[in-house]
Amino acid sequence: MKYTNKLVNAEPGSFHILDEAKAKRLNAKTLYIPSVADIVEAIRAIPQGTVRASEEVRTEIAIKHGADLCCPAKFKSYWRWSAYAMEQEKGPALPWWRMTKSGKPYDQLPGGAEQHAVLIASEQNSKPE
Repeated sequence: MKYTNKLVNAEPGSFHILDEAKAKRLNAKTLYIPSVADIVEAIRAIPQGTVRASEEVRTEIAIKHGADLCCPAKFKSYWRWSAYAMEQEKGPALPWWRMTKSGKPYDQLPGGAEQHAVLIASEQNSKPE
C-alpha cells in the first residue's frame, strides 16, 4: 500500500506567491501546488479514446486556481502515484494512460513507455464510433 498511503497523506493544494529568485527561475510570479484530487479530476475528465499532454493539463489547473504555474514536480508525483496505486495496489480505477508527457508515452508509469503506448492504442482502437 506504498502508493495509496502516499496519496492519502499528500498535502492539499496550495497557492504561493514566489520570491523574486524563484519567480525568475520559473518564469512565473505565482505557483499552485496541486492536490491529488486536482490530478485525479483532470485525468478523469479526459474522454475515452483521447489523450492530453500533461503540460496542457498543468496549465489548466494553474489557471483554475489563479496561478501562473502548476508545480510540475508534485503534478508528476501524484500522477505516477495514482497510476501505481491503481495498477499495483488495486486502488480506485483511473485512466492514467490518457495523459502523456509532451505528447509521448511516459517511461515512469506502470510498465514504462511501452505499456503506456499499448494502453493508449488499445483504447483508441476500441473507441466507440
